[in-house]
Amino acid sequence: MTIHSHVHYECESCSTGFVPLETFPNCPKCGHKSPVVFKDFIQDALRSASYNHFMCGSFGPPAWSVSGSGDYYYQIAFSFLAYVSKALGLKGIDLYKKNHLSEGKAQELTEQFMNSLNFGDNSYMVPAISDYLFNLLLRLKDEASSARSK
Repeated sequence: MTIHSHVHYECESCSTGFVPLETFPNCPKCGHKSPVVFKDFIQDALRSASYNHFMCGSFGPPAWSVSGSGDYYYQIAFSFLAYVSKALGLKGIDLYKKNHLSEGKAQELTEQFMNSLNFGDNSYMVPAISDYLFNLLLRLKDEASSARSK
């Protein structure tokens, strides 16, 4: 059991699957500006990763099927959160509680992780995924700060 994304978006101009976010609303392939953005997408991805960790002890579930662009982004987020936890010497879900990342460190971790991936013929996705992961860390940092101040 896991939480999948319900986002199955394709560019109106070139049919490329991606997730238009507030910080990256344009198609990474053709540059067409999406008429919609998914404002809660990053929060939903973090919620899915947290749920997975609670249910099975890791950010990604033991089995994951990608049924759309949203699930593809979630899958990358799960791997990224595991990478960041390890890089910071934190145990999994502690990333949600003890995240004191600066923007500079978040950018550094995002770049290091992205350099470990091979997008092959889909290298046009790199800026969109980088933006998504960087903002995912910033959102996680904001949530950790809010939790600590309560």
